[in-house]
Amino acid sequence: MGGDFRSAGGSSHPNLAVFSAVGVSGVPPVVGPEGIALLQNVPNPVRRMTTIGFALARSQPVTLRVHDLSGRVVRTPFDRETLAAGPHDWSLDVSSLPEGVYFYSLTVANRTISKRMIVMR
Repeated sequence: MGGDFRSAGGSSHPNLAVFSAVGVSGVPPVVGPEGIALLQNVPNPVRRMTTIGFALARSQPVTLRVHDLSGRVVRTPFDRETLAAGPHDWSLDVSSLPEGVYFYSLTVANRTISKRMIVMR
């Protein structure tokens, strides 16, 4: 399913989410009991630019790193930087990275969540 659906069954519903082929827009990430949420990067696989989304339940120091398969850190956009509560997006230009599999990790208060990303040419 895709497109902008604002009605169902003939009735208007202004609070319906907008679905797309890559995910749900207009819906904030669900923050888990740890007070953080990490979303899958969009698009994935990525050729040039991707967005990594995450959310914080409260303002706190955040570390976000991108690693290659050998564990080498290739990007560190946030290193114990205090960010406000709420959703955050970080745009990543992967045009200088070699093709392959990468992992990105969000660390908050000694809790780390990781996701996988694929870079293609």
